[in-house]
Amino acid sequence: MGSDLVDNAGVTLRELEESIRHVSTIMGEITAASRDQLAGVSEMGESVSQLDVTTQQNAKLVQSIAAAAGLLKEQAAGLVR
Repeated sequence: MGSDLVDNAGVTLRELEESIRHVSTIMGEITAASRDQLAGVSEMGESVSQLDVTTQQNAKLVQSIAAAAGLLKEQAAGLVR
């Protein structure tokens, strides 16, 4: 009777140890996936920042072109007169 209890306790402890290893493995996988996700989010943030800079540069170029077109229109009108 006592030896059966000891045997059962040993089996239970081995099962517990196996479960702890399994949980530890899963936690490691979650940690790795979280790192990958963070890297992906960081890359997305950098890409959005680069798009913003490019958009601002394009807007400045459009303003410059519009100003130049206005000057050309005035010069052309002056030549017509």
